Amino acid sequence: MAKERKSFFEKLTEMNASHEESKKPISHKKKRNIKVWVTLGALALVVTSAITIPLVINTVKVNYKDPRDASDQIIEFVDDKGEKVSISVEELTNSLKTEDLKIKEKNEELYKKVIFYLYEAEQKASAKFQTFWNFSRQIGEAENNNIALKTIDEVRKLQKDKVNDLKRTTQNNYGFENWEKQFKTLLAGEEYGKSSTEEQAIEFLVFKDIQSDALRSFQLENSKDSLFKTKKDINRVASSDIFELDKDGNKVLDANEQPIILVKKGEKVFKEFIKDKNYFEVANSESIITLKTKSFNPQKWSVDTFIDEFLKTNTPYVTSMFTIPGTPPTLLSSPWTVDKDKFTNFALYSIIDNKVVLNGSLVSKFKNIEDYVLDANDQKNKDKAIFENYLQTLSTDPDELKKNLGSTGVTSLTGLFKNDNVSLSMSIVSDLFEANSHKLPEVNLEDLFKISFVGETKTAVDKLDKEIKSLEEKLKTTPTDSKSLNELADKTTELNRIIKTHLSQMKPDEFNLTIGENYRKLFVKNVNNQNLLSFAYNVTGANGIKAVISQAGITLLSNRKVDSKEKFLKLLKADLINLSQGKPDYFKTLNILNASLSNRNSIIELTLKDKSFQEYLKSQVNIYAEEKGANYTDADIVELTNSAVSIQAGELKMASYNALEKAQNWIKGLINTKTSYNFAFKDGQFYIDYNKSKGTTALSARPAKDEILDRILKEFKLK
Repeated sequence: MAKERKSFFEKLTEMNASHEESKKPISHKKKRNIKVWVTLGALALVVTSAITIPLVINTVKVNYKDPRDASDQIIEFVDDKGEKVSISVEELTNSLKTEDLKIKEKNEELYKKVIFYLYEAEQKASAKFQTFWNFSRQIGEAENNNIALKTIDEVRKLQKDKVNDLKRTTQNNYGFENWEKQFKTLLAGEEYGKSSTEEQAIEFLVFKDIQSDALRSFQLENSKDSLFKTKKDINRVASSDIFELDKDGNKVLDANEQPIILVKKGEKVFKEFIKDKNYFEVANSESIITLKTKSFNPQKWSVDTFIDEFLKTNTPYVTSMFTIPGTPPTLLSSPWTVDKDKFTNFALYSIIDNKVVLNGSLVSKFKNIEDYVLDANDQKNKDKAIFENYLQTLSTDPDELKKNLGSTGVTSLTGLFKNDNVSLSMSIVSDLFEANSHKLPEVNLEDLFKISFVGETKTAVDKLDKEIKSLEEKLKTTPTDSKSLNELADKTTELNRIIKTHLSQMKPDEFNLTIGENYRKLFVKNVNNQNLLSFAYNVTGANGIKAVISQAGITLLSNRKVDSKEKFLKLLKADLINLSQGKPDYFKTLNILNASLSNRNSIIELTLKDKSFQEYLKSQVNIYAEEKGANYTDADIVELTNSAVSIQAGELKMASYNALEKAQNWIKGLINTKTSYNFAFKDGQFYIDYNKSKGTTALSARPAKDEILDRILKEFKLK
């Protein structure tokens, strides 16, 4: 039987129960006390804001008490009539589910109101924008009458015609006696919003049709969908006076009964453009890149609010990775598992700048994507091209990651913890495992791929090595000598042939005892006659790069925090420029911002701040009002605003809860191996061990679970 999905409020309640439990002294019995406060008049649930997931990892056996029976009375109170009322576990649970559903339904209804309001505003703005555009045409430029959006009435007529067409088709296909039943079945389907009437189906279709354009002020514009592509576009001037028009196209008069002029002849029609703020010039070109929303209303072009909101609740990172073959065994005294074919690619040699280099040596030159893309110059472009080639050949990461220079781009903390490989997610706190002069163990990854030869093979390799070095010296003075270059290529090809033959002829046991054993010697640390494995290592020659160990392989990882708005804007600008030139948007800033802006609760919360929307809402019927047919009131708006804010905060807390849960399981997993280099047991608790290799004690001030989980909460900006 499928496990019943817990509601949002149930999860939050459990989280706070865990928080309360974590404050109690550890005992041999663990009791789960869920504290819930209920305002009995409205049965409104209030959840405390503190969230801490307790983690008790010790050798004490824990006994659990059975959960309370559904019929148990857990709350008693005296009502307004002086009568005693009891509430059972089942009744309280059902009330919470009902309240949860009611809030969702209210939110759905409010979201529809938001969409219709925003669309009407965009439609009016689009008509005005089209007028501005057509009255500022260049010589020879044709009118563009495809800019203005359809009115709500026009959209509704189209959708009504669609439903009528469906009705006629159904009547023709099923006959007069049977068509109605089939027609209702079709309306009840997903395509028509599970509607029970034609009117409901039409409104659903209208909503679906207008939703995307309604949200233009919540969508970032890119070069593909922008009308502003050159300096001429943003500097358009009115060819004649542009007047304000009413919905019928008539001029609007002022108090003196004179036509209102919006833009005088010769003036710029889009005065809102500000260089280096909402548009950027492309060097040595007439092209420009805009930084604005898709809205037709220039007053809603600014993206500042959205970036501020995003950074207020997110700690984004630019993550780059490069995974190489090799996974540790359960028994650390055994050789590692290494894929021979993938390993061979690292053991071969290439020619770079007239030098023969081991492919595996390139891992120590791994960099964050920022180092290749930002502030590009000839050297960076050259390094980027080399890195791209080797990434495609050597990395064991998915193709999608390789195509983006080994990076997921800018990733939110929530996104990081969606990764199934939790070791990679936890790499953001790897600095917690280092203190002062005590660092994570260091590993020289080039040593993984250097092969020892014997006999005739060694003689042949040594001979080639000398010849290659001689040619390299010669090419220092004559770098374009074709004869020497061809000889160098031939010698390198021969060297690679020997290496390939040598490795291919190795039997599995021999390969494991040589290559797999070499991995073991490099990564496994023997401390007090115990084999230990660190979850991450510093990489020799690669400053700031960590080698994270997991069952997916050895992943070179660089996480750089986007710690300011200026930094985020720099990455966003880089993406916009690349997109305008047909290149990849490496940092995916538009994706992450648009994903953040598409959150319904975020849209509701921001729109509720709009005074005009508040007035619009008060003209609309509130179907949830106690009095039938009543409109929304100021009190309703306050309640809806508080609800939107609470849900937004709750979503963030749920994301942190999921991250903490993964972190908790990760810590448990490492400790349960009993071979973790990174933890030490003391006084019934596990601490971060900073100095294990020295054989002396240097432990974290607090238990490991407190250090790590508190840090994650800070990253989520909840502490």
